[in-house]
Amino acid sequence: KETARQMKDGTLLIDDQLQTPETGAKVVKLPFRSKAGNRYCALYSLFWLINSTKTIPPEAMQQVFSESKLTDKISLEKMMEI
Repeated sequence: KETARQMKDGTLLIDDQLQTPETGAKVVKLPFRSKAGNRYCALYSLFWLINSTKTIPPEAMQQVFSESKLTDKISLEKMMEI
């Protein structure tokens, strides 16, 4: 919460089930936990960020993910439900 409070700009991604902290950043609340569960919500938020900002090609993230051991635990299709 302290880090969010110190933000003057930028974007803060937060799960929609969490309380929004005071911040100067733009706050984006999305259902990360309900989409991917508590364990993989951070990974889902990363997929969301990459897809929405096009910082890196989404295909590159998909390829890295498909080569990961995580594919045994959570589906790529679920991560791509953005």
